[in-house]
Amino acid sequence: MNNMLTWYSKQAFNNIGGDYISNFAYLLRNSFKLPMYNIKHRVLTPMFFFFIFGFIHVSAFSQVKEDFSGQTFNSSGIWEGNIDQFIVNNKGQGQLNATGAGTSYISTPLVWKDSFAFSFYVKMNFAPSNNNKISMYLSGNQSDLNFSNGIMMNIGKTGDTDGVTLAVGDQMVSTIIAESGAGLFANGVDGTFSGLITEQRITIKFTNPDQTNWLVYDGPLPPGFILNSTSYFGFLMKYTSSNVKNFFIDDIFIDKYIPDTQGPVVTGVNAINLNSLQINLNEIVPEDELVDTLNYQIFNGLNDKIGIDSIKGNGLSAIIYTRSPLNNNPNRIIISGLHDKAGNLMESQELQFSLITYSSALLYDILINELLPDPTPVIGLPDGEFIELWNGSEKTLQLSQYRIQKTNVLYALPKRVFAPNEYIILVPGNEVAKWNSFPNVVGLASFPSLNNDGTSLSLIDSVGKEIHSMSYDLSSYKDNAKKDGGWSLEHSGKSGVCDGKNAYAASTDASGGTPGRENSNKSISPINLEVTGIEIIDDYNVQLCFSKTLDFSTFVTTSSFHGLNVPEFNVFSPSPVASCCILEFEESLSDGIWYEIKLFDRFQNCLGTVLKLDTIIGFGKGFQKPAPGDVFVNEILYNPATGGYDFVEFYNNTDKIFDLKGMTILNTQGNKSANITQTAFIQPKGYLAFCPSKAWLSANYKVKYPDNILEMAIPSFNSDMGNISLLDNQVVIDSFRYSDKMQNVFLSSTKGISLERVSWEQLSNNNSNWQSASTDVGGGTPGYENSQRRIFIKTDKILVKTEEHFSPNQDGFLDQFIVTYHLDKPGYILRWRVFDAAGRLIKNNNSGILTGTDGFISWDGSTDNISKALPGIYVIEFQFTHDDGSTKRERISCVLSY
Repeated sequence: MNNMLTWYSKQAFNNIGGDYISNFAYLLRNSFKLPMYNIKHRVLTPMFFFFIFGFIHVSAFSQVKEDFSGQTFNSSGIWEGNIDQFIVNNKGQGQLNATGAGTSYISTPLVWKDSFAFSFYVKMNFAPSNNNKISMYLSGNQSDLNFSNGIMMNIGKTGDTDGVTLAVGDQMVSTIIAESGAGLFANGVDGTFSGLITEQRITIKFTNPDQTNWLVYDGPLPPGFILNSTSYFGFLMKYTSSNVKNFFIDDIFIDKYIPDTQGPVVTGVNAINLNSLQINLNEIVPEDELVDTLNYQIFNGLNDKIGIDSIKGNGLSAIIYTRSPLNNNPNRIIISGLHDKAGNLMESQELQFSLITYSSALLYDILINELLPDPTPVIGLPDGEFIELWNGSEKTLQLSQYRIQKTNVLYALPKRVFAPNEYIILVPGNEVAKWNSFPNVVGLASFPSLNNDGTSLSLIDSVGKEIHSMSYDLSSYKDNAKKDGGWSLEHSGKSGVCDGKNAYAASTDASGGTPGRENSNKSISPINLEVTGIEIIDDYNVQLCFSKTLDFSTFVTTSSFHGLNVPEFNVFSPSPVASCCILEFEESLSDGIWYEIKLFDRFQNCLGTVLKLDTIIGFGKGFQKPAPGDVFVNEILYNPATGGYDFVEFYNNTDKIFDLKGMTILNTQGNKSANITQTAFIQPKGYLAFCPSKAWLSANYKVKYPDNILEMAIPSFNSDMGNISLLDNQVVIDSFRYSDKMQNVFLSSTKGISLERVSWEQLSNNNSNWQSASTDVGGGTPGYENSQRRIFIKTDKILVKTEEHFSPNQDGFLDQFIVTYHLDKPGYILRWRVFDAAGRLIKNNNSGILTGTDGFISWDGSTDNISKALPGIYVIEFQFTHDDGSTKRERISCVLSY
């Protein structure tokens, strides 16, 4: 009996009864109490309805959920039609990608038992017309929508009165059920259509990105049809050549609808002031019932009945104004006689409430405690952004007295009690259903979108006073494996409020976050006070930034700063509590001079705690850039421990100060680069390391000199091989090709072990000039002398051994046997072999090395079969062969021990 025709009288369709509800559709239905927007009803005849839905008793039900999260357009496998003309764009949306003017469609079959709810996003980046339009089929009788007879919404006609029409028929002949929103889509479409279709009624609305709603249609099904069996849902697009990539669809969801048999329930009662209180309900109640004073009885704490003056209601809540005041003792309210839209009567409810006196939050009473900027891939939390606020005070607060600020935009918070030590989860208003298993979820009509790669947020009160502010970027996760999504950023709590961005880290909870409960990383170790950045603003001003937020209003004077060789200066901060201050000099700073200032331990953080800081900072301007050979690659970590970050270190081999700002760090493998955009001084004979997370580096390696670490994004490096180059306007200052094969062969794993330069005198791309960092120092030495560094003394002898013995145990002391050579001319080919005391060959390095006049070779104690040589005496035989026919042979001995 598929597609069976079932006809009913017109009168039968006027007897509309019952309402239907499911978890998905509940929010949709409760938001449909809207004024009609220029809706025109048309009389329909049965001739158009042989195709529609028909009713057959089947147990099968098809659910559609499509968010285009796969790599290809039809990763879900549910679509048919012109799927080769659609792609998934970089925003995770379905996008038309046709090659020329024409029509394209996609459809998916639906099998309905009775009623269903739907929601989908549509965007059209152009003014619709007869030649550039869309038909959105809610149900059609064929998969090919070009020929499908069905019920559809159409957008696109000539003129500037484009709205949406609900019609029945096909692309050739159709009858309009309703027209809505004339002019609404005159310049394009961007928003979500959602609705409900039951056996007797259709309700459809459109929601803009700013959450403004327009009702498209709310009325009976057309006379002469009823939901029936299999049909097709989909989109048919017609376009000219200029709009072949300007249609977008996303977040398509269709689910069944379940009858509602439960009456409304009061979910909360709050006293607003002495003469008013608010009740909240879980579903819409007709306004005439909601404002009827006979449905309420109020008693104060002395059990005296309180008269009701008036009531204002909006369907889901009501404010009741009393004739006499409430008191601080528990008051009572009895509520009865309310029905929902389906006609279900509520059970009488009696609730207690108290008059609440709200306090005002001070700085840090409320923290932006957790947030999820990038919810995908899903680890265990719902697929949606959230911001968690924590009331860490002992005060009872009113949430609506505060605002979230992002850049210059303010986002209002709804009226709600914010209890002491309570967590509130803020989410977009249309995503509340995703979080129904979490406590204290509050939907915002306008939600501040959280950029994946970072942004700044503030919480302010009603007069603009800051309560808490924060910023984050990808380094805030402090775990490289978690920055790509699915993990929340958690605050370390009250002890970290002065740590600024450093107070946040990726959650360690197995679900990916802890919304609504105590953070998993609340015990994060507080950071030490240190200078994190120095920027030359101009000839008279220098910005100084710290690792903590400081109170500049109470303590900063020039007595905290002692200039060693600088002009007189004043200290000021743009705001009383900040992490940066400005040094304003009375005389212009000169080019090429290195200035130094000593900082004393008179600093106190934003909570008033005195912090010790005794250091000398240096800065200057007008320093030149290095020339090739002045600065070179000295160390690289390309395969960090899981969740860690790469780092690269440079060494200044001159007696000059250089500023690397404006230069480029490049990985020629894949042409990945990072520009150095901040001041980056490197001292004479000094070191400077770059890492995306200074906090992670300090926690995992010994960082002797924090000033020698600069936090910034660097190119990613492959774990097998790659390149690191330093460029100044395309001029290569130094370049090093690394390979994991250059690591010590006896390491069980090279993960977390850096490659260190052995000698500054040898070329960067001499493989013998690189060794694994000692495991005794933690596998790396960022910002200070390498554990494997060796100094060679030049001599007139052809061969010189630096030591008589060596012990290749990775402790950083004599891990290799090194032999230097001095030749009469360059151009020899060097081959060398190792023999044990019995004369047996154990290692044959016969590939040949092209030499200069001076150089060295190293033996790490390995044999040709990559095993450790036994302790004992060994002889190394060297052969130098020149293309002019000259040859040199030398032998040298050594002792290997462990």
